[in-house]
Amino acid sequence: MRPYVSAGGSKKAFLGLQYVTHLSVAGQEQSLKVTFPVQHRADGPRFVSGFGVTR
Repeated sequence: MRPYVSAGGSKKAFLGLQYVTHLSVAGQEQSLKVTFPVQHRADGPRFVSGFGVTR
């Protein structure tokens, strides 16, 4: 499934307490917003590294 999904627009959000990324699926117009709350914020970059990255 990974070749069909890419991550982009990753950043810290809400005063740096959350980590947000957008997953894009091949053939779909809209992306899926994934938010990591403060307790799991450090897992965000590790999650994104498993996907191809788009800008």
